[in-house]
Amino acid sequence: MAKVNVRFFGVMRADSGIGNAEIDAACVGNMLDKINGLLEGKLSLTFADALIYINGVRCKSKKARLKDGDEVLFISPATVSAE
Repeated sequence: MAKVNVRFFGVMRADSGIGNAEIDAACVGNMLDKINGLLEGKLSLTFADALIYINGVRCKSKKARLKDGDEVLFISPATVSAE
């Protein structure tokens, strides 16, 4: 398991009610499961719901491994297209 800092932006931030969170997870898919646990059924996030960046690099697989100290950004696709 790795301890990572997760940050939400745009609609993802508004809908989830989470700005920042520290999550212990081995991979992106595992991290999504833990985030959904924090949301307590208010919302359910999937890999396809957001653009996900790990340390500034676009993540293309929910199997991507995480390392201690990674910064994971969840960006709403609408946020990116509006820029």
